[in-house]
Amino acid sequence: MNAKNLCAYVSDKCPRISAISQFSTCTPSVAVVMGIYNLLLPLANMDRKDVDSAERTLLKNLKKQLKQQFTTMIKSVGTLSNGNAPLFALSGVANKSAGKNHNEKLDACEFKLVTTHGKGVIYVVAKAIPYAVNYTIYYGPGAVYDPETWKP
Repeated sequence: MNAKNLCAYVSDKCPRISAISQFSTCTPSVAVVMGIYNLLLPLANMDRKDVDSAERTLLKNLKKQLKQQFTTMIKSVGTLSNGNAPLFALSGVANKSAGKNHNEKLDACEFKLVTTHGKGVIYVVAKAIPYAVNYTIYYGPGAVYDPETWKP
């Protein structure tokens, strides 16, 4: 995210956070984040060709500070909301969902056999299954799987 977009994002979220009384004790405060925002905004709105090297360095440092302080503030807001998702949603910041374990039994994959690579050679081409870590291919006589005669 460039400095101009970061400023736009912060200017959208900070008034929402400051309007909620439960978030008044967040650390750093909205005032601190907005102070950095106010220093960065004029530089972010300048045309790139008009920025000299000293201003470019200042812009880079202020952008880094704003991003760090805003992220810390959002983490504090998350802590203050104490698991209350609707309260956190009032801040307007996207909520990352928890990761999902895929431990269930997966469906059989679609595959085709290729027998055109020489006598006695069979290739198995399988369509990938999302979340599968590995595959075990069984082979044996007949068209129906028999655990007694088929081998992995």
